[in-house]
Amino acid sequence: MEIAAIFVFLIGFFIGLLIVVGLYLVTSFIYKSLFEKMGIRGILGFVPFYRDWLLIEACDMNWYWFIAKYAPLFLGAICALIPFVGSIASSCLTIISVIAGVAIAYNLNKKFQGSDGFLILLALLPLIGMGVLAFSKEYSYHKEVKVQPDGFFGDFGFIKKADNSNVNPNYNPEPVVEKNEEVKVTEEEVKEAKEEAKDAEITEEKPKKKTTKKTKKEEE
Repeated sequence: MEIAAIFVFLIGFFIGLLIVVGLYLVTSFIYKSLFEKMGIRGILGFVPFYRDWLLIEACDMNWYWFIAKYAPLFLGAICALIPFVGSIASSCLTIISVIAGVAIAYNLNKKFQGSDGFLILLALLPLIGMGVLAFSKEYSYHKEVKVQPDGFFGDFGFIKKADNSNVNPNYNPEPVVEKNEEVKVTEEEVKEAKEEAKDAEITEEKPKKKTTKKTKKEEE
């Protein structure tokens, strides 16, 4: 009986290991093809966690969305060890991770100019949606497309960015250095104008003196 139990355990372990390795390889090849479309080195798609960081950067999102996606998973696993309260906390953290995944999918869909229907697929089944983006010729990555760094939270105004121009009522966007340069230029121009005026007066006085000498000689 003990040998049979060990045998069953080993079979289950190897089957589970094959599933994990197979899932990792499939996910990595999807990331690899997706990264190649996005202009990122495909080999980086085989690096867990870091590939998601690169994906968030390519979607022009803020860095804290990476924490919002993965930190709740680790914290939730720890909270699950606490009876009753831990399970509730773990569920709440899982919801935060899901929301972060949907926000990333929202920006990713906009970068590939996907439809609203495809966004639903990408949000509910991200691996399948990313596979379609990676291997389908209908979708291409558009880096120039402008997106909110907080995904749909930014588009719908749930997260607003502070406008520094409204903090100071005397806000002036022109740099002070440029103003000083303008003042220096005008002062130099004034000096040059004064010098030119003096030169003009001197040149006018010289011929007058010559004429007076000529007149004296003629009188003599």
